[in-house]
Amino acid sequence: MRACADAVRLQHSRFIALSRDPLPTSSLPAGVPYKTSIVFSLAEGPGMLFKALSCFALRGIDLSKIESRPMRTSPITVVDPAAGEQAGGPQVLRFSYLFYADLLASTSDVNTQNALRHLQEMAPFLRVLGCYQQDCSGRFAPGGAKGSPA
Repeated sequence: MRACADAVRLQHSRFIALSRDPLPTSSLPAGVPYKTSIVFSLAEGPGMLFKALSCFALRGIDLSKIESRPMRTSPITVVDPAAGEQAGGPQVLRFSYLFYADLLASTSDVNTQNALRHLQEMAPFLRVLGCYQQDCSGRFAPGGAKGSPA
């Protein structure tokens, strides 16, 4: 019984509020660490992901997560053979990706706004999924609450 009681105390529920309209950036309290989640796609080309991520690095914005997923609508694109190759040469197939990233910054921060504007110039698709307070308690981190009740 005691093991079951300890397990129940370690369980936590988290709730989020969803809205189609973003919160006004002026309503976010200052001094609280925020995380902003975005999704974007990039055009095909050498160093495009590097260029996209440099929008944040050059402004001192950390990323806590980045992952890529093949695009659902057109996962494979055909790239024309490079100039100088014979016509009718082998076609190159490449995957098209959506990149999901979590920025350790608030959308009310001027640096974040400038970085997102810069990324929008090179990204065919960019959407801010949301801006929310970071959980700094460590309760939900892997191993954060192991072995000790909350």
